[in-house]
Amino acid sequence: MFVHPLCPCSKASVAELARLLETSNGRCAATIYFVVPSGSEVSPRDSEPWQQVALLANTTLTIDRDGNAAKWGANASGQTFVFDRHHTLRFKGGLTRARGKTGPTNASRAILDLIDGDTSQTLIESPVFGCSLH
Repeated sequence: MFVHPLCPCSKASVAELARLLETSNGRCAATIYFVVPSGSEVSPRDSEPWQQVALLANTTLTIDRDGNAAKWGANASGQTFVFDRHHTLRFKGGLTRARGKTGPTNASRAILDLIDGDTSQTLIESPVFGCSLH
């Protein structure tokens, strides 16, 4: 997941990610890239989204000052990519149903199906409701 630390929608995105990780009972892991726009002095470690996910099991938090978001094609905070165990991209999009809104979505259900081993679907896409990363 790519997150802008100052986007108010990021709290909902990381809350949904936390819910997915907790529901998966250790069957998946997440890397969260906190994107710092060029020229910004923002410290992601001081942000509420960072604090939300910092203590979650199976997570790696990374500060992205190198433009990885653009390399991946992530344009909005909350953009998530899910890969299966064979490193095949299975999901790309957002985890929330609207800006700053938490709760179950078709995206989270599809990801949980992937975690449970259902790879019958091809790439699943979902809209992303977050602030620009650039």
